[in-house]
Amino acid sequence: MVYEIFDRPEEMGPPSFDEYKSMIHPEDIGNVLATVEGSLGQGIDYSIEHKLVLRNGETRVVRARGRTVLRWPT
Repeated sequence: MVYEIFDRPEEMGPPSFDEYKSMIHPEDIGNVLATVEGSLGQGIDYSIEHKLVLRNGETRVVRARGRTVLRWPT
């Protein structure tokens, strides 16, 4: 499903976080990054709807969700 959402061939593998960030619509990037950073800082899950701009120029609305996993140093 990831490849379909990002209109990306499987041979390329899933997008890195930097690639994903580069695809976020300029109107939404600030809010998305603030949400992700806030989630990491507070150790909480997040869910945010935003627009992606695909390689072919198409704009697509997606919902991004993430879960913070805290790991203790070993």
